[in-house]
Amino acid sequence: MAGRKKKSAKSKKPSAKRPVRPEASSAAKRHAQGTSRRYSDAERGRILATAQREHLTGAQVRSRFGISTLTFYTWRKRAGMGQEDKGRVGRPALTGSNPTFEEMIRQEVRARLARILPEILESEITNTVTESLRGQQTRSR
Repeated sequence: MAGRKKKSAKSKKPSAKRPVRPEASSAAKRHAQGTSRRYSDAERGRILATAQREHLTGAQVRSRFGISTLTFYTWRKRAGMGQEDKGRVGRPALTGSNPTFEEMIRQEVRARLARILPEILESEITNTVTESLRGQQTRSR
């Protein structure tokens, strides 16, 4: 055991805090240190406007403003600033011009009813009149 080095009594434990880049903003530093804060509506609006104007990704917003990507995307969704204006491929955004699933079902049901309702009404009226005439004939006898 002559060749082994002794471990020092003070072993370095990993820090619970994340490393902070020196160029990070104060908000990013606070986030990295694990401290959180609440943002006013004005601050959220400013961050969202900057992100939209400069076409920032969630990761870029996180490093620049110190908010998590989940927080950024949640704010953006609540503000109605989704991806519908970026021309992305995929499921269409549910906006005023695009019907919701519920509206599409309602339109389909109405169209089917419009096709079959005349037949149903004709059949019901014919049956009612026929039964009424039969009832009159039996009463008259």
